[in-house]
Amino acid sequence: FALVSDYATAGERERCFDLVGRGAPLREAADALRLPWWLRRLPASAFTVPLPVFPLDPEFCFRIANLLPRDTANTAVWLQRVSHAFETAGPDYALWMARQPDLAGPPDDLFMFMAAWAWFSGKPGLPGHRLLRRPWTADMSFKRAREELAAWRQRLRLIECLGPGIERAWLADGPAAGFQFVALRTVDDFIAESEALENCLDQYADQLHTGLTAVFSIRKGTRRVACVEIGLHEEEV
Repeated sequence: FALVSDYATAGERERCFDLVGRGAPLREAADALRLPWWLRRLPASAFTVPLPVFPLDPEFCFRIANLLPRDTANTAVWLQRVSHAFETAGPDYALWMARQPDLAGPPDDLFMFMAAWAWFSGKPGLPGHRLLRRPWTADMSFKRAREELAAWRQRLRLIECLGPGIERAWLADGPAAGFQFVALRTVDDFIAESEALENCLDQYADQLHTGLTAVFSIRKGTRRVACVEIGLHEEEV
């Protein structure tokens, strides 16, 4: 399969053909392609798409060989998910993906978004990392990863809704009854307020998308004490 799917370089494939033609051990032929030996334990039905160049270091090979699925009916999906995980976010993420029990159930786009979330988890200098509520870690459960991915996607939607920020709030900032009322205008405003008060304002894209709501931070000095939303609500006319 590796040979007919153009795995490795033309020179390495030629070297492999020569070894096979001379009756050399299969291990030598695999080494000529830099093809991991653990792949040989998978059934032929697992190989449906071209393979990535998996690492050959002993630790990775040993760990992933112990994570091969027992149910051969799921090996094709398993290999596709693990290959995609490795190509997008690296070996640690691939090993994490390889040990998940159900890789056939969730839709394909979930794994695409999850790979992006995992990739941004390791890129602290990029805006996508700044929007993370929790970064991906190897000891995270798949359920927790889905929850954090959903939160990250909602924060991305804040950018969609707010862009560079709300230019003109409905009401001016100002004091009242000893409190300061400050309009939330930018993505950073909503995320900071959400983290300070442990509320769901970072997930407020759907409400802001309509343009019929405005949110204000209520502060006592420098301390955030509450928020107030002003807007039209179908349930609370």
